[in-house]
Amino acid sequence: MFDFDGLIADTETPEFESWCAEFREHGVELDIEEWIKCVGAGPSAWDVFDHLEALLGAPYDRAAVSSRRRERFVALTKEMEVMPGVRELLVEARSEGVPCAIASSSEGGWVNGYLSRFGLVDAFQTVVTRDMVANPKPAPDLYLEACLRLGTEVDCVVALEDSVNGVTSARSAGLYCIAVPNQITSRFDLSHADHRVDSLSLVQLRTVRELLST
Repeated sequence: MFDFDGLIADTETPEFESWCAEFREHGVELDIEEWIKCVGAGPSAWDVFDHLEALLGAPYDRAAVSSRRRERFVALTKEMEVMPGVRELLVEARSEGVPCAIASSSEGGWVNGYLSRFGLVDAFQTVVTRDMVANPKPAPDLYLEACLRLGTEVDCVVALEDSVNGVTSARSAGLYCIAVPNQITSRFDLSHADHRVDSLSLVQLRTVRELLST
């Protein structure tokens, strides 16, 4: 079972970089230790707009900042492709009849839009996003709902995650979790995952089965 942002597509790096540029234009810095609070979680976990206002000590034009930041993000992701190893693992899973799902704290339109862009819509049996459950990550709801839709017991499922909040969600749901950090999340403590690899290109179904059997 796959997370989306930062695992299938590294949207997290351009998201952070585009916000850093906005903060610098206002004469302040966005600390990654603050930013990490929202990575892999829903929008209520931490508000970047409120944080900027707290640093400035005064209100600002949020609509203008949002528009500029979005333009920067789009420019940074114009040539974005899926992360290494994603397509290969999905092809292997399909060839062996292993169902795949996505459990993401992003909204459905965001995730499905990228899946369409990458030609991966048919690669997943179900896609569960934050607008389908009561609580996004780090709560277990997304993974539990995805397992329910697949008709699979949690102890038969492996979650692939890149963030602290994502690993917490998967483990809280009772799933075996492999952490696959990206350049943003690699500096944070993911030791609560069951296993960690540097890239999905290092993960094969044989690897997953061996880890589940240990």
